[in-house]
Amino acid sequence: MSLDATNGHPRPLVRATYPGPMRSGGIRSVAAALMATTALAVAPAGADTPDPSPWPSTPSVDPGIDATAHSLRVAGPDRTQTALASALLLRGDGGYPFATSDRTSGPGVTLATAEQWWGLGSCPFAIIVTAGDSAADSLAAASLSDPTDGSTEPQLVRSASADEFLDPVGATSRVDTDSAPIIVTASTRQGATALSPAARTAVADLADGGCNTVDAAIVVGGTGAVPAAVDQQLLGLGVDEVFRVAGDDRFGTAARIARALGTGQAVGSGTRCADVDAANGDARMGFHGNAAVELRRTATRCQVLGRTVVLTDGITGADALAAGWWTSTWQVPVLLVDGAGEVPSATLSALNSLVIDNVIVLGGQARIPDATVAYVEQVTGAQTHRVAGEDRYATSVQMAQAFGGWFPTLDGADHDGSMVCLASSSGTGQGSVGWPDALGAGPWCAAAGGLATARSAPVRGLPPTSGPNPKTSRGLRPSHDAVPVLLTPAGDDDLAPPVAALLAATFDPADVWCSSLQASSTCLDPGFVVAFGGSVVLTDEALRQAAQGISGQTYVTVDDQVPGVTEPGVWTDLDLRPVFAEGGVAEDATAGRVCTLRSTLSGVRWLGAYADLETARFLAEHDVFRARRYVVDGDGTSRSPGVNAPVCLRTPVSATDLVNALGTSLSGHTTTVGTFDLATDRRLELSEYLVQEGPELAEGADPAADGDDLVTRLVFTDASLEGVVVEVRGQAAAVTSATVDLVLTRGDSAAEPDRFTADVSLGTVHGTVVGRARGEALLSEGTWALRGRFDLTGGTHDATQGAGGFRADLATGEEAAPDEVLTWRTDAVLAPSVR
Repeated sequence: MSLDATNGHPRPLVRATYPGPMRSGGIRSVAAALMATTALAVAPAGADTPDPSPWPSTPSVDPGIDATAHSLRVAGPDRTQTALASALLLRGDGGYPFATSDRTSGPGVTLATAEQWWGLGSCPFAIIVTAGDSAADSLAAASLSDPTDGSTEPQLVRSASADEFLDPVGATSRVDTDSAPIIVTASTRQGATALSPAARTAVADLADGGCNTVDAAIVVGGTGAVPAAVDQQLLGLGVDEVFRVAGDDRFGTAARIARALGTGQAVGSGTRCADVDAANGDARMGFHGNAAVELRRTATRCQVLGRTVVLTDGITGADALAAGWWTSTWQVPVLLVDGAGEVPSATLSALNSLVIDNVIVLGGQARIPDATVAYVEQVTGAQTHRVAGEDRYATSVQMAQAFGGWFPTLDGADHDGSMVCLASSSGTGQGSVGWPDALGAGPWCAAAGGLATARSAPVRGLPPTSGPNPKTSRGLRPSHDAVPVLLTPAGDDDLAPPVAALLAATFDPADVWCSSLQASSTCLDPGFVVAFGGSVVLTDEALRQAAQGISGQTYVTVDDQVPGVTEPGVWTDLDLRPVFAEGGVAEDATAGRVCTLRSTLSGVRWLGAYADLETARFLAEHDVFRARRYVVDGDGTSRSPGVNAPVCLRTPVSATDLVNALGTSLSGHTTTVGTFDLATDRRLELSEYLVQEGPELAEGADPAADGDDLVTRLVFTDASLEGVVVEVRGQAAAVTSATVDLVLTRGDSAAEPDRFTADVSLGTVHGTVVGRARGEALLSEGTWALRGRFDLTGGTHDATQGAGGFRADLATGEEAAPDEVLTWRTDAVLAPSVR
């Protein structure tokens, strides 16, 4: 287990180097190996979801995502890069990796012009910069982010300005913090003198890149936390004005944030929650002014608490880690007590100076004793409300219910399609782990809620990929506005029991949840998990359990994570219909095809093609899942339900000599189908169809018959060869002879495919070309359509290794013309020259 040097917590695992962005050296040596074959061998299954290709990928800046069909993991090699990934997902406004296999956002785009990955579709006007070596500043700073755009906005002191005449340094101003993300950077205490590279990337992207909207930055913490030079550096990255809010320590900084936010106006006695009853099918949330909170004691009892502050432990921050979504939503100031439950002087000063009617005490007596609560009541004259479970995990569930109405209602329809956020947290003091990856989770999850962007879970294919009723989720707005943050133990394969129990109760397995096994038209959409942190602190198994829980236990397959190809595909210019189904770009003379045989794909939703090994130049995709190619063949017949039918991806080739074909799963995981060098010196092509009449040898069943288990062998040697040319590596050679030894084998039932093999030998003036074709056959009106792949197996010409397509029509003959006629053509992509 590697440790993040900034705070000794486990780092997220570094993700795979291929086929996603390059994460370490060696890609060119890989490329050289690829060029040695015409179709790459199957890639190991289980690689992470490739990141959107416009995302940065360098040794110091490498934010990432990974997905299952019901979850998205936000992670980077350290906390600063996880925060960068969160910021990029804040503004993402597309469908990758759930609605498309295209990770490029269009050919050649940069990060500054790209957005076609799934996210919240929100561009902020301000950012919040915090040090990453302590949770305290970020937990208090979450309240500054305003997802509803309804607050009075915090009043802050300007510390740097691009135009001091218009925006003088030292003056106060209210800052528009609508959905402001938290950007994490290394601290002065760690030796930093400027923004971390990932933080710098995030600021530049939001201020003068993909959003181009940020004109203000709020630096939280003194120069001992966030380096002094950061203020001027932010101006250089496109920010117009910088505000720094800091106290003498974490308690003082939290107190200053509280004063900047204020506690709003008193709430009238007639003020009601937006949705009093959370047991009747939905739980909407309302904004009633700064620091006014909707508190639910039960599913049917809700009250609005005005002029509210939160009191929580400022040392571990375990409970507050899961509070950011609702303190952000309602702009509730967070004040901190010390590790002994004592009230520091800065916190006491804020309690005395703010007008407070209600104090929410977050956490149990081990963190904040009853005596401390009584003292706060005495100082403020406020009413206190403790929200606590047996541990931090139970407390996160308590918050989901008390502030978001996430109570079990015995009806899964009340939660279908709902989202939750998941983060890890364990230990105390220097032994605490998990929290660094979730520093930006609170504002992000608040921005995902119904009071903000109201972004639905991504529209996605529902597993299993090969199910008999392929379905996608509907993408409806959830009936619960809250997207709560739930906590689970860091590094533990078991999801926290209180969290598992909540998911089991709200996504009841007894209800009918949509999957591709489910034919019901009234089934319920599974929920969706957004997880913060790498697989060391938030394990794959824990995330799988969360995805399972949020889908009503329908997620029992992981084929969305481990797509496979049992045999590489082939490239062909030949149209292999009607045996092969086709999809991809519109039919065009410049298009070729990547084709795969029956039963060669598993867990693959899309066949996709790129014009480079780095998968940065997208060409085409075909959604074989939505086209029902695991259910029916291209002719509409179900011959092998549960395995893929023969299928081709039409791909443009006019702009490239390289096609890199991938199979992509429901959640964006990839496996290589084939890498094809289409340069002229790698091609074998026949100039026209060969026509061979009357077989020299005919054995077995009548070729016109299509009964069960029949076998026919036909050997063709005669052909009209005048003008027929085979082009090998760009050089044409006249065909002098042609032999095809064809075996046609019927399936053992009407639903079993009929198959063929054909041993082919071509004589040319430069030598022989020898190969074998195999595939499937369809009989229609006396003619067999034979379509499949062609593999070179030998010969004396410079074309002894390679593969391509084979297309033939076998006319079975009539009484007036009883002899069979075979019309056929083949092509191939060749291995490197052996000369």
